[in-house]
Amino acid sequence: MRYVFLILLSTLLFASMSDFDQFEQFDKQDKQEFNSLKNRIQKCIKKWDFECAKKDIKKIKKYVTSKKDSKVIADLKIALSNEKYKKQEYEEAKRRANSKKSIRIGNCHSGSGGAIMCSLNVNGSYDGNIFYKLKSNGDYDIFILGSKNASINSGFYDTNLHRVWTTSCGDSVYGRSHQKFVYELSKALYMYANCSINGVY
Repeated sequence: MRYVFLILLSTLLFASMSDFDQFEQFDKQDKQEFNSLKNRIQKCIKKWDFECAKKDIKKIKKYVTSKKDSKVIADLKIALSNEKYKKQEYEEAKRRANSKKSIRIGNCHSGSGGAIMCSLNVNGSYDGNIFYKLKSNGDYDIFILGSKNASINSGFYDTNLHRVWTTSCGDSVYGRSHQKFVYELSKALYMYANCSINGVY
């Protein structure tokens, strides 16, 4: 009964307001709803719940009362787009990390033609051999034979400029955003093998 009385009272009070007061009341309610939805959208974006964010962005448009509100919606859309991109990058990095194969190089000894031959192990199992051969200019040619996991990939280790170059991954120093200078032959062999098997230095 008390609840019914309160509803009747609020209805009477609202009815007694002037048109301007009623407009202000509606405007105030719209602003409250706008802010409530804005906060909810921000939380959804932060949690990467993009369906929730998109649904509430549709709703919030009904409660725009100023140009500032329109800018808030535009900023929310940008934030949503940015977080979607971040999630894609995160999932791709995670996928790569999970699919990356472990590599171990060892048991090196002299091979034919002046090349040094080392056994190549991928994910703990023997997977062919990696060879390196010193050239007259001080560089080392590197190649892999008999691997089920390695792609065809020509390459060399430049001991003067401390760089690895391969047809698959390019130059480890020049033209790369993350320069990788190489000061040890063992590191160069690993980078070459990692490029051939996992596609990255």
